[in-house]
Amino acid sequence: MTRSLKLDSAMHFTILRNPVDAFESLFHYIDMAKFYNVSSLPEFIKKLNSSDPIRSDRLYGLGRNQLSFNLGLPVKHFDNMDMIKKNSKEIEKRFDLVMIFEYFEESLIFLKNLLEIPLINVMSTKSNARHQESKHILTVGEKDILSKWLKADIYLYQLFRRKFEESMTTRITEEAKILRKFNDLLYQACNVSQHKIDIGEKVSIGKATLSEPFTNKSNLLCNHFFMYWYAAPGRRIRQHSEVKRIFQIENFSEK
Repeated sequence: MTRSLKLDSAMHFTILRNPVDAFESLFHYIDMAKFYNVSSLPEFIKKLNSSDPIRSDRLYGLGRNQLSFNLGLPVKHFDNMDMIKKNSKEIEKRFDLVMIFEYFEESLIFLKNLLEIPLINVMSTKSNARHQESKHILTVGEKDILSKWLKADIYLYQLFRRKFEESMTTRITEEAKILRKFNDLLYQACNVSQHKIDIGEKVSIGKATLSEPFTNKSNLLCNHFFMYWYAAPGRRIRQHSEVKRIFQIENFSEK
């Protein structure tokens, strides 16, 4: 999209997640069991390890090698290692930053430095997470089978994770610790437990809940991070100022 608008000065960044974990989440989120005519993810993995044919089309544009597909690799090249490597090189040229989900706070520090913005702008809270009990814990064997099927994503992820780890510095690690501390303070200040931020649950914030976003007019800090999407632009500016005042956060970017 940015290229079609000719925004040559725009910063391009994306984020990659462990492909096996990403597929497990996607499988359950969009109910792929029906799509692949299986009853569960373990049954699907067994099917992958058999001679049974696996449909190659996608459900709502989602499916195998989702990371690579989103970043330009056509389905017809999913098993072509030369094209997988070529696409990875193009991604490296095109993007200023490839973040890694498993290093989320560290990734946000890299993003903060890239965009030259204050630490406050990359503070975050967890929302729309699945209940832990709804997640399927894969065995080593199941992971191996999925990894072979997701080989385009595995190559892409391992390549950029390695590059990410090589670029880590002590300063990045220390700033990530500070960011985690500020995020933890948010939960404490708003009296919200991280495990409560789940799909289908009402999260109490003072006298308000996520289903009653306008009843809490006194706690701008909590509204900003836990109810931000309900706020009008002018209100967001006031909330942002309140967060700055409470935490007195400086810009930790290297100059």
